[in-house]
Amino acid sequence: MFSGAAVAQARDGLRGLRQGLPAVLIVGAIMAVVLYIVGNSDFWSLGSTAAGIAGLAAAVALTRLPRYRAPANNGHGANPGGMAIGWALACYAMLLVVTFAVKGVPAVKAALGGAVLSVGFPETQTALGWVTPAGPGREIAVFTHTGAVLLYASALTFILYHRKGFYGAGAARRVLAGTSRGALKASVGILALVGMAMVMETSGMTNILAQGLSQSVGPVVYPAVATAIGALGAFMTGSNTNSNVVFAGLQMQTAQLLGLSAALVLGVQTAAGAIGSVLAPTKLIVGASTGGMAGREGEVLRATLIGGVALLVILALIAIAAVLLSGGAPV
Repeated sequence: MFSGAAVAQARDGLRGLRQGLPAVLIVGAIMAVVLYIVGNSDFWSLGSTAAGIAGLAAAVALTRLPRYRAPANNGHGANPGGMAIGWALACYAMLLVVTFAVKGVPAVKAALGGAVLSVGFPETQTALGWVTPAGPGREIAVFTHTGAVLLYASALTFILYHRKGFYGAGAARRVLAGTSRGALKASVGILALVGMAMVMETSGMTNILAQGLSQSVGPVVYPAVATAIGALGAFMTGSNTNSNVVFAGLQMQTAQLLGLSAALVLGVQTAAGAIGSVLAPTKLIVGASTGGMAGREGEVLRATLIGGVALLVILALIAIAAVLLSGGAPV
């Protein structure tokens, strides 16, 4: 809700905030409820997607009201491909259907869940005495993994769009080539970040940093520090996911040492990362170039910086209030 309010304010100042606030509250409440329900179910991996679709549906419904009805734009911004919004959203509907089928239908889940990859690792010990016991790594269910589900949904959506005539000759080759180019760059970065995070974890570096933080900052103040860490990680890497990969382990261990709720601190980490990624230089460059403002990234940053910092301050205050209300104990 705070993010939606910041967008409304950035668009048209206080006037935009006054006009958009009712819609922001309605859409935000719907998204929060859907996220909570789905996130606490067996389909938690669809939490953000389901909340986003629910929010989009609510926003489309609100545009029917006179208050939010956009004036005619003489064709500017129209979809040149002529694809109706229903078909444009079909990919998300397909993702929901496939996920529910793979994760929620017992027969399908049993048939696909048999193939599991798991690698055993030996015990390691550093020169400083940090021991990582032997054991298996994270198990990967090959055919029910989130990546596999995305692949199924993408393939089925492509077939659907192709049959409807939305794709021309050679579309499959172009889609695969574009996906490969984009995925290669992202994958190299993620592999490097995950590798660094695992080295820090298994060598004891994360534990040492967590001990230093817990000894330097009290449990009441740490939520503000956690907010800064999450935002800084996303600002540097350009991604909330990358920030979580690098700092989630540190945040969780520090929370445990301080006797704080790990769920609260990790929630602050990812929420701050989402805000920090908006201000990241890489995101600003992409956004400015997409919006026809290449070379004006500084203007965009100045316009978003105040709102972003304000959101981070609000997030830190909410987290500190949660700690104070819980008496500093795990909640």
